[in-house]
Amino acid sequence: MKTVYVIQPTSEPETPVRQRADDVFEHLIKPVCQQLDYAPTRAAFDLNDEDLEPFVSSLFIDSLVIADLGEPPWDPALILRVGYRMATGRPIVFLITGDRRDDALENLLGDHKPVIVKSTAPGSSINQLVKRIQHAAKQSTGLMSDYAVTELKVPLEDPEKATYIFANKMAAGLFGCASVDEFMGCSVIQLDERLMGFMRKPHAEKFALDQGTLFAAAISPVQRAPVTAKVPLWLVTHPNPKFNHHVYWPILVQWRFDNEENISVVMRVAFVDITDWQHPIDPEDINQDFVLGIPDMFRPMAPPKFDLFLSYNSQDFKYVSELNTALNRLGVKTWFDDAQIDGVAGPYSEIDKGLLSSRATALILGSKGLGRIQQLYEADPDRVRWAVKKRPVVTLLTPEVPDWRSAELILPRELVKLLQAKLWLRLPTVEELRQFSPTATNPPVLLRLIKFVIGMLRGDSPSSDD
Repeated sequence: MKTVYVIQPTSEPETPVRQRADDVFEHLIKPVCQQLDYAPTRAAFDLNDEDLEPFVSSLFIDSLVIADLGEPPWDPALILRVGYRMATGRPIVFLITGDRRDDALENLLGDHKPVIVKSTAPGSSINQLVKRIQHAAKQSTGLMSDYAVTELKVPLEDPEKATYIFANKMAAGLFGCASVDEFMGCSVIQLDERLMGFMRKPHAEKFALDQGTLFAAAISPVQRAPVTAKVPLWLVTHPNPKFNHHVYWPILVQWRFDNEENISVVMRVAFVDITDWQHPIDPEDINQDFVLGIPDMFRPMAPPKFDLFLSYNSQDFKYVSELNTALNRLGVKTWFDDAQIDGVAGPYSEIDKGLLSSRATALILGSKGLGRIQQLYEADPDRVRWAVKKRPVVTLLTPEVPDWRSAELILPRELVKLLQAKLWLRLPTVEELRQFSPTATNPPVLLRLIKFVIGMLRGDSPSSDD
């Protein structure tokens, strides 16, 4: 059941303020909560530290807060509670007695229009409060996120009574709920069973076992490494097709113990779509070995697919094609656009994939300078600045560019600053490249050097040939 936390002005028993608060709670708030299937809880009538505890207080975790402000002068302790709840971005509904305009209060409430309550007949506002709560429940709650985010509260003495206390719209959809309101206050066991019903049974069983291990590790008092899931979600029968054949890694982002009478733990979990993180794959080809292997990329990383990314001016295509052939004979795996771009994803997307999956980048510079795509994309200063921080970048000068001083006259000034301290090499002529063969006893020194450097990047042991 969804929970409502009711905050009212601080007061002493048997005072007019307390009597009015009791009447509003009994004749307005309770009937509305019963009608909408909410469980109301009243805050203490004096402000305490527990109310302002981050992440575990009712002001933070309850599905809805009803702030019964009473009438002027406004209670400072109640306004403090209101400010705390509004800072969370989660649903809050306001009640006030009387209809006297108060500019300061309107500025505080912003877009939240209060329900006006008659002191003599609070029950007459039931329909208005019902509509206001229904509207608040549909509003976006908390900070925006591209990831599915949930929060759950687990009583340690009886974990089977765990409930979900928060979800964003993405999370509600992931769990098969039509709205966030449908998600809030639901049993963790029931919703998790629904979620696992969207998976193949053998994988769902592995996922459930791993989640149990994850929970036990999180609440353990023993010092340990960060808690991470080993078995991600793998959805195949979700009613919403956009979730099918996707793999989501559940990440336990935060948790905190609530040391109330019945100790519980509040947890925040994000679900990150990692389907394409390891390597692009047709969703229909995903299998269990692929799914279970994805988290391993955070331990040993998969080796790059290419050794060297070749960036060049299309006017130098004939020469670079000869260079590419010679490097391939050496066993150097090159990313060469003529062989790698198939036109399906678009050239810029393919270039990005090539840069990310190469051990090193070679900027090939001829007498005609940089080509159009180099200027716009591959050799854009921001992209080169990123590349030199992430991996080796070498400038290769074609035979008609004799030295670095000549290269400085061709390159844009910003690129000269970025590359002048990096390795540059002058390439052999086309005839020298064509004469080279893998069995040559004395291949060009430059090609031997490139092979040696690539071998170091791969972690190969130097051979006698080098």
